[in-house]
Amino acid sequence: LEQALARAQSLYDQAPCGWLSIDAELRMVNINQTLMDWLGISALDFSGPAELLRFVDPAWPPALRTHMAELSARGTCEPLELILQRLDGSPLHVLFSSSAVRDANGQFVHSNTMVQDIGARQAANKQLAAQDVLLRSITDRIPARLAYYDKDLICRFSNSAHANRYGKLAGELVGSHLSDVVRPEDLPQILPRVAKALSGELQTFDADRENADGSRSSYQIHYIPDVQNGSVEGIFIELHDITERKRTEEFVLEANRDLEERVREHSAELFQSEQ
Repeated sequence: LEQALARAQSLYDQAPCGWLSIDAELRMVNINQTLMDWLGISALDFSGPAELLRFVDPAWPPALRTHMAELSARGTCEPLELILQRLDGSPLHVLFSSSAVRDANGQFVHSNTMVQDIGARQAANKQLAAQDVLLRSITDRIPARLAYYDKDLICRFSNSAHANRYGKLAGELVGSHLSDVVRPEDLPQILPRVAKALSGELQTFDADRENADGSRSSYQIHYIPDVQNGSVEGIFIELHDITERKRTEEFVLEANRDLEERVREHSAELFQSEQ
């Protein structure tokens, strides 16, 4: 029995995550060596139950109390992200996952809480968030309308120019189905091209589209398949406003027609004069 207990204690102390038992008064009645190492404390600090709040960032006690109250009442609760403070004052971002231990009468005794260090994950999330902000800043400054739809035709990304065309913010389009974004009268023209793009065929074409204010503009449109590991996972949509170019082309075409008509008239007058 002593050998079994020693093995169990060794597994408890040397676990790659922290283990902690917290009673209803937020006292630590047990703690493993891993968590003590993270906090920078030793077993000498735990001759008896110790106040957990000593090691909790001042902003987090209310959330911790709510976590423990829910655990005591229900026996389970959602994991809690919070910040502990090491003995040197530096922060330790952790995730508490707790279950309740009760006595024979069903009264709450303490929690069994697994403590995971999520500092690296938090740092990675911040880095990804910074990259997302940079990407958003770049794409929002591009005059082209950009969007990405997955193979189920759910919008996963839109820049501001694309969303503004529908009178929405970029975040309001994300999660929307293509049929809820595009005007019904445009779907018969769009869906066959989308189907071809999802089969891996690049689509490039010109089309007129109605804007949010009711005006119409001409666009050069690209549906670009997103091919990953040999399969199409979605499509990139890129629209370039060519309204002014179309107007210029029409002006030049009309000017050429007018010039040709004048040349014909002048030639006829010259012929008449020569006769």
